[in-house]
Amino acid sequence: AGGGASHVVHERHEGILPTGQTFQINQLQNSKGDRRFLLGNQDGFFTRINVGIVELKKRMSHHWQMVASAVFTKSEGRVTSSLNSPTQSQFSHFGNFGQNPNDLINTDGRLVGDRPFVAKVQFVYELPAGFLIGANYLHQDGRPWGRQLRVTGTAGIPTTILAEQLGDRRVATWDILDLRLQKEFRFGTDANVAVFMDALNLLNDDANEGVASRRADASTYGYPTRFIFPRRLMLGAKIRF
Repeated sequence: AGGGASHVVHERHEGILPTGQTFQINQLQNSKGDRRFLLGNQDGFFTRINVGIVELKKRMSHHWQMVASAVFTKSEGRVTSSLNSPTQSQFSHFGNFGQNPNDLINTDGRLVGDRPFVAKVQFVYELPAGFLIGANYLHQDGRPWGRQLRVTGTAGIPTTILAEQLGDRRVATWDILDLRLQKEFRFGTDANVAVFMDALNLLNDDANEGVASRRADASTYGYPTRFIFPRRLMLGAKIRF
C-alpha cells in the first residue's frame, strides 16, 4: 500500500536538462498541516508481469542427467518500491511513497526486480570409482536503475525525482559457472562419506549489483558497487548413515 494523497495542492512546472531533455516537477502549494492522506493504493498504482518459461529435463540414465531452463520476463508497474535502488527489495510495503506527487514522475516503467532473461543449466555425470562431477551455469540480466535529479521545490525545499523510466540502464549481467568434483566412500550398506571440492564462479565474473549514486550531479554517478564474490575453491565432506 502506498500513500494515497486525498488533499494535496500542487502546480506542475517544466524544466530542461543540459542534454536538452525536459522534465516535470510538481511544487506543493499548501502547508503540511493542510495535507491529508488516505492509506492505500491510489489511482495509478499497478503491476503488469508477463513471463514465459522453457524447461528441459533429462533424467539420470547412462550415468548423467541435466536440467536446463530459460525464463523471459517483462515486469512493469508503479508500487512503493519504484524509487528503490537495484540492491533494494521489489516487495511493496507501506511507506510515504505517493504522498509527494513528484514520486509519480517516471515511476511507471520496469519494476526494480525486473530481469528480462534468466537461463540456468545443471549437469551431473557419474564417473568410475565413485567419482562424480557436476556443473551449474547461471546467466541473468542485471536489474534496472534510473537517473535521478535533485531539484528545488516549494519554499526552497529540495526533492529527488526520477528523470527517466526504469529499463534502459541496468547493472551488469551475471555469467556464473560453478563446478563440483566429488568422491564417495561406502562403509557397509547403510553409510557413506563423500568428499568434494567446489570451484565457485570459475569464470571469475566481476559483475556488480549496485551503483554508488543515481544522482546525475554526483561525482560517483553510475559507479559500480557491490561486486559478486570472485573465483574461489571450497573443500567439504558429508556423511550419510
